[in-house]
Amino acid sequence: HYLSELGHGDEHFALPNQGSKIQCLAFSPDGGTLAIGLRSEVRLWDVATRSSITSLPGGASSLLFLRDGRTLVSANHDTTWVVDTSTWLEVKELRGNTGPLALSDDGTQLATSSSNGIHIWDTADWFELSRLPVVGNVNRAFSPDGKTLASLGPLGITIWSLDGGRAIRVLDDSADLFRGNAASPLTFTTDGTQLIAGAFDGTVRIWDAASGQAASTLKGHASWVTSVVFSPDGKRIASGGGEGLVKVWDSAKQRETFTIEKPGCRQIAFAADGASIATAGMMTTIDVHDS
Repeated sequence: HYLSELGHGDEHFALPNQGSKIQCLAFSPDGGTLAIGLRSEVRLWDVATRSSITSLPGGASSLLFLRDGRTLVSANHDTTWVVDTSTWLEVKELRGNTGPLALSDDGTQLATSSSNGIHIWDTADWFELSRLPVVGNVNRAFSPDGKTLASLGPLGITIWSLDGGRAIRVLDDSADLFRGNAASPLTFTTDGTQLIAGAFDGTVRIWDAASGQAASTLKGHASWVTSVVFSPDGKRIASGGGEGLVKVWDSAKQRETFTIEKPGCRQIAFAADGASIATAGMMTTIDVHDS
């Protein structure tokens, strides 16, 4: 099976050159639409027909769809928009809030940033539920149960309780792995027992979320790991490195299954069914691969 995975080839198609630096990607829950965040606009593409649906003004540095697919959330350098996907019209603006955006697994909570900290919003009515004292546009991730949030910071990776906004723990030996880069990627495993982050030394680090102790390390990249995402079923991890490779790992066996060449990869997104993975480099091109 392992040799079969290695030999299955790199089946993919490329979307037309976007003509501008790609800042973020997001698949709709049904996998039919790919949202592409550029500096000056957000472009929506039909994946099946590989055709343009529409574009939204304002640009985006972070994008995500809510779980029902009826809402797109788009954040740029000074505001966050909530967009109805049936009309592609703005229905709500969270002024002064920026990315990176993070959504809880059940889709009921959204995290944004402002000069006052990390804000947690109820996605049903956009009421602010809580606020964490974390200043800066640092990456963050909800635990699967929606009760805690992990964020990068000067001390390393901190896990916060969303009930009261207190710091629970800082993960062991996580302070010096990112060299102050707030964009280093992190995510929880689907069962919430572990937290995974991409490090500056080209490794993917895994911690026990309950104890904060280091659990294991995936080695394979030759440069800073710029993106880490899980497949929807939690069985695969995709990591992008600054050396121009996207590696797909078996999350249970913690071994590499295949590699995709993508120079300067900065963005990776799995489709909801896990069958496709989109990759974007530092510049203007996007490839959609069978995963």
